[in-house]
Amino acid sequence: MLKRFREFLTGYRYFTVLPENAARAAELMRREKIPFSRGGTSEDGGVVLKLREKAARYFEFCAEKNGLEYTSSGTYGMPVVFRFFRRRPMLIAGSLMVALWIMYSSNIVWDIRIEGNTKTSDAEIISVLESVGFGVGTYFPSVDLEQISERFAAAQHDIAWLSVYMNNAVAEVEVREMYMDEREQHRHPVYANITAECTGVIEEVNVFEGQAAVRSGDVVRPGQVLISGVIKMKDGGARYEYAEGETIARIAVPVSVEVSCEKEKKVPTGEERHEYAVKFFKKTLNFFQKGGIIYSSYDKISTMEQLCLFDSIYLPVWIEKTSYIETAAEKETVGSDDAAAEALLLLDRKIRDAIENAQLVSREVTSYFENGVYRIECLLTLRKDIGKVTEFTLDAEEPNTDNGD
Repeated sequence: MLKRFREFLTGYRYFTVLPENAARAAELMRREKIPFSRGGTSEDGGVVLKLREKAARYFEFCAEKNGLEYTSSGTYGMPVVFRFFRRRPMLIAGSLMVALWIMYSSNIVWDIRIEGNTKTSDAEIISVLESVGFGVGTYFPSVDLEQISERFAAAQHDIAWLSVYMNNAVAEVEVREMYMDEREQHRHPVYANITAECTGVIEEVNVFEGQAAVRSGDVVRPGQVLISGVIKMKDGGARYEYAEGETIARIAVPVSVEVSCEKEKKVPTGEERHEYAVKFFKKTLNFFQKGGIIYSSYDKISTMEQLCLFDSIYLPVWIEKTSYIETAAEKETVGSDDAAAEALLLLDRKIRDAIENAQLVSREVTSYFENGVYRIECLLTLRKDIGKVTEFTLDAEEPNTDNGD
């Protein structure tokens, strides 16, 4: 390894001699004490010798003196690199500027990645971070990250705490959100009843505010008051409240799906259009003309890739590629078994949607195939809170009255 490094620093050349001259060349090297190393053989069977530049010049002198024929390659190594840059001083300056920029930019925030947020968006968190002095483009060695976390906590009320640590030039932000009592605080003169949103049989009533208007076993219909916000007083008057509570009822929910054996599918036509954009820190440069897509039917695929040098240095430059793939509709016919399998998948999705926030008690399923259509009808029995808030207002609270009864 050290020998190769010295050869690179001093420069080296390859010499090729014909097979019949190999013995003479070897004898010349031995007699004149010229250091060399074997470089293999050439395509025509010649012997290839590798010599450092100083030894190469002496070998040329001796070979010409002794009438030894040879061919020589150009010079390799540092002298060639030096001559290349000496003729191009601006390239040296540019390379130095790039190197300095990479060294400097490695201390600049190139990207911010946030974890732990569910209620607050990334954009909102990044906006507050920028307001307290930390964002993309910030020179982070001069920033106290603990102080940034304290400033962030003081600037908003949705995040309990926030921590920032640097992963190379990427800011990793971890947040913990506050989960406060989010129930809306109601003020007079706004009141409410809990009414039924569908038909059902009441099984359970839990009142938080207001007064129960139904009992277990009652059959209720849409719009009927379940929990009243009007509290009747013993003296004949009334008190008004914003009713809250649970009204669990048993309800019937019909679900049906149908799948035709004749259907259309989208297939690519082979025509594509690509649009490119470059994002540098917060700036975006589009390399396409505005004017819309010429295809009437297409699939859109977007990808974004960060620019990387030498497979290790990630630059704050992202290349966004958007592909528009033209599609056309084609008809296809599927068998009844395939139609039945697809219908069952659709039914499963609809049932999952129907039983969200509800308890499945039972289901009755009927299926049939007719006129090229596979149909499934299902009747679900659920236990569900069917109450919904119905607000009302009063111009003035009614005074207590006594009719003397």
